[in-house]
Amino acid sequence: MGDEDGRDRSGIFEQIHRLYLITQGQIDISKICEILRTELSAEVKADFILFIRYSEKTERIDLLATSGPKQGMTAHHSVDEKSIDWLNKQKGCKMAWFPTLEHAPGFIEDIGADWHIGAAVIYLGDQNNGTMNMIVIGATAPQSEEWMNQSHVLVEKLMGAELLLENVHLIAEVGNMRTDIKTVFDLAPVGIIMIDSDGTLTDINNQALSILGGGHPIDSMVGDSILTNARFKDSGLDVLIEKTLEGQGMDNDNFKLKIETGRVSYLHVKLRPVPKPDGSMMAVGVLTDETNRIHLQQQLERSYRTLTEAFQELQRVDKMKTKFIDVVSHELRTPLTVMRGYLELLESEYKNNMDAKVMSKMHVMKANADRMYDLVESMLDVAQIEKGAMEVTKQDAPIKALIEEVVASQRPFSIEKHQELTIVSIGEIGNIKIDVKKIRDALKNIVNNAIRYTPEGGKIQVGIANEGKMIHIWVRDNGVGIPTAELEKIFDRFHIVSAEELSHQVDRIGLGLPITKGIIEGHGGKIWVESEVGRGSIFHINIPKE
Repeated sequence: MGDEDGRDRSGIFEQIHRLYLITQGQIDISKICEILRTELSAEVKADFILFIRYSEKTERIDLLATSGPKQGMTAHHSVDEKSIDWLNKQKGCKMAWFPTLEHAPGFIEDIGADWHIGAAVIYLGDQNNGTMNMIVIGATAPQSEEWMNQSHVLVEKLMGAELLLENVHLIAEVGNMRTDIKTVFDLAPVGIIMIDSDGTLTDINNQALSILGGGHPIDSMVGDSILTNARFKDSGLDVLIEKTLEGQGMDNDNFKLKIETGRVSYLHVKLRPVPKPDGSMMAVGVLTDETNRIHLQQQLERSYRTLTEAFQELQRVDKMKTKFIDVVSHELRTPLTVMRGYLELLESEYKNNMDAKVMSKMHVMKANADRMYDLVESMLDVAQIEKGAMEVTKQDAPIKALIEEVVASQRPFSIEKHQELTIVSIGEIGNIKIDVKKIRDALKNIVNNAIRYTPEGGKIQVGIANEGKMIHIWVRDNGVGIPTAELEKIFDRFHIVSAEELSHQVDRIGLGLPITKGIIEGHGGKIWVESEVGRGSIFHINIPKE
């Protein structure tokens, strides 16, 4: 029995060798199928050769190769249960003959319909990991019973052919995998290099060539030693590679590479040692060009330094301005107080004996002195707010009565412009804890602004509502409105809204709203504004009751 098995194996090897010589080392599997068809025609009627594979896992037949064109042919066939049973029963059986396809398994009928096959010889290879290779020899017309000549030579030839086709198919798959890997290698968004144990660059992808090549062709780098190449001498990359070839993994986040062209690049370098079969090490490296990021970072750092210096200079100038305003305000306050005192004395003592023209001029002087005094007081208030030194002395006060008082004080100005000035109250409004003088000044600023910036005949509403822990106050007008771009700036000191409609306002200095904001926030409250140009504004104030 052993001698017979030995003769079988010897015959198979002879067939494989002979088929290999016939195919002349061909690696095109379809061409090999055509050569095999011609070779096997001496033994059996062979119009087609198909190399197919059955998978138990997918329960599918895949067409791997054919001696004829594949156009229009189905590459995959599902296998029905009867075909699966038939295949399982063929284990250990090498040949199946079908002079007609009348009683053939379903998958053979499907293949026959695709290829117009009337008769078939099927060679079944051994099952391996749930798969089975099969060679189908097809004749276009049904054959007689004599066609079923299971000659020993035909079996040996098909066994050899199956092994040859399997090996060529594996070689083709490996070749496809290498092509796929090479494609991924070349298209990788990072640079990849492979270095042999002696420092020779064995492979490099396009991205790495762009990083390291400096315009050199790939052929001028592959096969050259990075350790001795003048291009990389004293670059530091050679040192990293040497250490990697000694077995150390190397990482450098901001590696500065300067090559012979003078170009400087900043790289993120990762190098890893890979053992070779002979015990030596090769190195695989990944290079990421961080030059643009580093340059952008450096630019941002320079911009940050410039902005910081500018900000510090603005702070210095702002402090100087604040100090100047503080000093000037204090210096003006004393003489203005004296001036106002003398003017009041003159008015009270000599008003009955004073000429009317003189009295009129004195009234103008007093009005201007009062306006100047109010301006100085405003500047001092702003200085106190900015320093966080504004004192708020709270006491129980009827907020609704205070609003009515403020509206009454401003009504003469609204009457002059024929405006409708009303008060709205929502909910029960009791006493709250406030600094009466400061809240009075804040409300007066808001109401006065509404009157000034609302045209003649306009409407102004002052409202108050009880909202739990807060009192909500609003001042609504249908005046000129505030441009959207100005809304964030109107509470800045000395900021004046640059609306065309307000150009006639010559006595605006931009301190009223900043002072109002400081007073409200000093009470733990909040002030904000909603506005639309041409439709008016609503100023909102929330003040805590306590």
